Amino acid sequence: MNSKGELSDDFQGLSELQILQGSILQQGSNRKYSSINWEFEEAKILNPYWLQLLWSNSRYNRIFNKPAVLSLNCNQFSGGIPPSIGNLTNLNWLDITDNQLTGTIPISNGGKPGLDMLTQTKHFHFGKNRLYGPIPPQLFSSNMTLMHLLVDNNQLTGRIPSTLGLVKTLQIIRLDRNSLSGHVPSNLNNLTSLSELLLPNNALTGPVPNLTGMDQLTYL
Repeated sequence: MNSKGELSDDFQGLSELQILQGSILQQGSNRKYSSINWEFEEAKILNPYWLQLLWSNSRYNRIFNKPAVLSLNCNQFSGGIPPSIGNLTNLNWLDITDNQLTGTIPISNGGKPGLDMLTQTKHFHFGKNRLYGPIPPQLFSSNMTLMHLLVDNNQLTGRIPSTLGLVKTLQIIRLDRNSLSGHVPSNLNNLTSLSELLLPNNALTGPVPNLTGMDQLTYL
């Protein structure tokens, strides 16, 4: 798909939407959807044409309370990650891979939402974008149930936060092909369920961390 434009910061509606997918469905004809009824009931998938209307026209915006999957991969979306995605507290899978997204990873601050609020999300797939700045330490906590953290092929800088070692449910971590620096946190050996840890093509220094106890690790 080649959907374009910036992602709206109004990801709070369509209360029954379970899957919002803008990448693998094929676009149809050049029909106009100006009169679409946006009161979805038990909607499963949103066509990319409708998706474009959603973030380009505020009168179509609704509140997303219960989506399970937000899959916008393999498009040409630009701009930053909308902080309001953090309000989707029932989100299981967030995939924005292979776009042209820029900016930093949004974190909650006061009344402003951020991705650290997604403690029930199992998948963060952010690879192949143009995200920059550090990976925020506040993004991770022991309350998270995250299994996949994929932020490879971006422009991230700074150190790998030691808070990453708090997320003991992690199975796959991809931080490769960024500009991360400093030591690898020693507490990553807390992640005993980890099977893949990819760190190459960064500017990391220091000794290889102690991997004792990481019996599931098969790809390093």
